[in-house]
Amino acid sequence: MPDWIKKLLIFLIIACAFCPISAHDSGLHPSNVVSQTSIPYNRDATGSDPLSKLPFNDSRLADTSGGVIPSQVHLTYKTSSSVIVSWSTGQGLMHSTADANNEHAAAIPTSTVWFGTSAGHYTAQASSNATTSYQQTYNFTNANPNFNYSSPLFHHVTLQDLIPDTLYHYKCGDSEAGVSQEFNFTSPPAVGTYPLVLGVVSDTGLTPNTTVTIQHLVDAKPQVWTLIGDFSYADDLQTNGSSFVSNGSFAHVPFPTGTYQPWWDMWIRYMQTAIMSSIPLMPQHGNHELEPQYDGNYGVGLDGGRQFQSYVVRNPVEALATACGSGSPLWYSVDVGPVHMVYLSNYAEFGVRSDQYEWLRKDLSSFDRKTTPWLVATFHAPFYSSYTAHYLENECMRQAMEGMLYRYGVDIIFNGHLHVYERTFPMYVSHQLA
Repeated sequence: MPDWIKKLLIFLIIACAFCPISAHDSGLHPSNVVSQTSIPYNRDATGSDPLSKLPFNDSRLADTSGGVIPSQVHLTYKTSSSVIVSWSTGQGLMHSTADANNEHAAAIPTSTVWFGTSAGHYTAQASSNATTSYQQTYNFTNANPNFNYSSPLFHHVTLQDLIPDTLYHYKCGDSEAGVSQEFNFTSPPAVGTYPLVLGVVSDTGLTPNTTVTIQHLVDAKPQVWTLIGDFSYADDLQTNGSSFVSNGSFAHVPFPTGTYQPWWDMWIRYMQTAIMSSIPLMPQHGNHELEPQYDGNYGVGLDGGRQFQSYVVRNPVEALATACGSGSPLWYSVDVGPVHMVYLSNYAEFGVRSDQYEWLRKDLSSFDRKTTPWLVATFHAPFYSSYTAHYLENECMRQAMEGMLYRYGVDIIFNGHLHVYERTFPMYVSHQLA
């Protein structure tokens, strides 16, 4: 086995569901570095089923900041020397008319992050005057307009010129309107360096089992982590927050799926403390991020702003796409340690000559294999699995893109979606490679 393979440590943890891993001609054997850690699920302590959502009144989901004090603080990996700090201000509201101007946020504070290498002593700052928000509006038959949703304001500020593998302390907010508590993170490793401890989860939701898995993940001390789609499962709830059907009628649910957007706010508030404010994330979307608006019917890609709005506003994927020339927040690439990570979408156009296909071809033909010898691709639904319920579900994307992924020598593919864990032998054109 080449020495550079031995140096690479990839950490895999499964949250609620994880995917087949397809390896193309690599000698990688994943290492579970928390195999000796025991965090058993305790039904008495949690008081509910391990696969049910945490209750809305769980104190870990509460908004303890309020107003214009930063909440939902989370980090996103951009480069080895830059991390994006994101947070929300104001309140997400449900009311009959979507608040297109987010007037419920009485003041729009500036977006500033103060940071440095000593606790309480900040030697640098970064600012932005831009905020983003979104509305989730329901016009389908029998919809109750009182459950339309206007999001808080979201702030995204990029910290640049970070020293790799260095502990930073930071606060975010507005010096007059309100500032967050102090958080800290260790900056990512330099591109091309070893080892890399990469946390990989998918289909997390927020259940008692999720809390255990995320604790396993944090205990393993990954330098960065990636979530391969299906974050909160807000679309598993009716628009009034109920998970039940009353009188046999889905009066609060669009067809074919519902969405309760405040659950997103609660999900990130939990994850802020658990992991997201301290370890940079590389986000990926899944089918539960589609969340179609208006008539509730699924479209393709962003569908003119009718889909993926919560995902693209809460996560700074627009900035990641811009940095690599993608043109869409649904696909992008980054270099992290010795790995070139490619994020693709099986919920957008992927056929030959599509924008995504052409971007992928350019990206794979231009990345530096000497600096980043590992090439990893991700998309939510797998090409191959033994799970009959999703058999050949992503066959069209496989036929369109597998050839290019194979020609450029992709080493590993990370997927989610199936709610099972499975690793495959190296595969191509539906056959196992020798």
